[in-house]
Amino acid sequence: MPAFYTINRLALLLRPSAHMTEWLNSLDPEDPIPYDPKPDHDDTDIYLLPEMGSTDDALVWLRQNFLDFFEASLENWCADEDEWPEEMDWPTFERFFDYSIQSEVIDTVSHEEDEALSRDYDDDDDFDLTGEPDADDEEWEG
Repeated sequence: MPAFYTINRLALLLRPSAHMTEWLNSLDPEDPIPYDPKPDHDDTDIYLLPEMGSTDDALVWLRQNFLDFFEASLENWCADEDEWPEEMDWPTFERFFDYSIQSEVIDTVSHEEDEALSRDYDDDDDFDLTGEPDADDEEWEG
């Protein structure tokens, strides 16, 4: 039997709605984005949320924090903030996104495996998220 691990977190699944797709297509009608009500893969962003008592609590939390998700998603689709909707309120968020809160988050990687993967990335000179040279790099003047 596989060893899966339940994470004590919730997940927010967020993807562009038909309304948002229409809005995006109005910005660039020459290169329309097709809307798929049942996407195969990779059209949904998944955010891990803090642990909460219930999905109802998470929905209350989302209503209080939706703007962060709204702005992050819009930035991915349209970098020009001048093109963003004037109203960035909860009703607009609900029109622009299909979303759901999931209470069962399961990790397929054990804590030990995760630590080993992290060490592998830390040891990999070609994998640098900071953009800064390594301290042992000959050009480093830090």
